[in-house]
Amino acid sequence: MSASGVVTTASLLKESALSSRVAKDLVGDNRTSVRLRCQRRRTGPARIRASHCVVDQPLADFRALTSGRTLVAVDASRGARLWKLLNSSFVLWLLSSVLISGLTALYTHRQSRQAQEVQNRALQRRLDAEIGNRIYSTRLGLEVWRTNISRGSPPGTTRGAYAFVALYLNNTAPNVDYAVFGEYRTRTFTSLLIELSTLVDPAELAALRDALAGYQRIAVLSSDTAGDRPDTTEQAIATIDQLLALTEKHFQKPRWTLALYPDRQR
Repeated sequence: MSASGVVTTASLLKESALSSRVAKDLVGDNRTSVRLRCQRRRTGPARIRASHCVVDQPLADFRALTSGRTLVAVDASRGARLWKLLNSSFVLWLLSSVLISGLTALYTHRQSRQAQEVQNRALQRRLDAEIGNRIYSTRLGLEVWRTNISRGSPPGTTRGAYAFVALYLNNTAPNVDYAVFGEYRTRTFTSLLIELSTLVDPAELAALRDALAGYQRIAVLSSDTAGDRPDTTEQAIATIDQLLALTEKHFQKPRWTLALYPDRQR
């Protein structure tokens, strides 16, 4: 634009990014605040003379007006096409299919999870009953043995006392069967503990590790040949008392302080 406010049509159209047709429409549009005063050539086809077009408003206002009109028109056109697409039968069918499939998968997953939790709790109860019964039978056997020794029965050896406990816990004592469930009859005590550890909440693992540590101590002492010397009656009773204390410390957990034998709880 020159100092007098005269611009050429070419520069005006280049700056506003409009075609010549749009520019002519704007000239005749009384709703706009932009007015173009142009003179026609005396000869030749009627057209806007490039050297005599004057813009009454600053060119920046003209750009803002025309640019805004263009963007609004484009946005409206895109919105209409998008709305038409969303309301098409294919898109509605696709959305409904995705929604139904998602709800079905969510319901199936929830049902499966609930069934797994029920099965998990049932298996925990069976393992707890088996482990708890073996612990109870072991402690009961120790108390009976202690009573018999105090009445004059042979005291045996320290190693024999620990081996006695290991046999009871593993359900391998001769001529007796302390299994609650037939499928666990040949299972070792440690295998039951390890299986249970895969089912319980993480907060309960510490108690199972403690029980496993207690059994490992019993197993080690049941193989220690240093305990093969015959005990006196007092030594035998002291050993049995140590075993009762050890089993109480490591095995008398809330889950095994049994509902099966509430009178045996300590």
